[in-house]
Amino acid sequence: MSYGYSGYGDSGAYEQGDAAYQEEVEQASELATAGQTDEMDHAEWLPLGVFAMLPDGQSQANAVVQLAISKEGIIKGSYYDVLTNADQPLSGSIDRDTQRAAWSLDTNKSVVYETGLENLTRDEAPLLVHFNASQTQKWLMVRLKEEADEEK
Repeated sequence: MSYGYSGYGDSGAYEQGDAAYQEEVEQASELATAGQTDEMDHAEWLPLGVFAMLPDGQSQANAVVQLAISKEGIIKGSYYDVLTNADQPLSGSIDRDTQRAAWSLDTNKSVVYETGLENLTRDEAPLLVHFNASQTQKWLMVRLKEEADEEK
């Protein structure tokens, strides 16, 4: 299965398991870790939205995330696991040069979620979920509309 971070799953730039792919996963993990700091507690946050996250080919969401970004490019938010009914904080960051966004759960840094910053402005966008350096799945992020938006 091919994945590429340019287009987040659509370009086929790297083969899962090759050295370039593993480097991309490591970079995503570093981006996710960069946002895990308490120094941003007093930052101004811009909400990015609430998204359902669905594994490729499925119609039911496994999780819902609420994301916000600081002017410094730090991502904070919460992750709600639909199956376990558990809510957990998440952290990550944006690479300003590539506009690559990555985050992980504060309690489980081994799974890294990655997409492009532009994708976080869309109603539907691809998402890569790196379970480890050799296993990645393509998921879909679907923006959940607020009730006030739906009434317009």
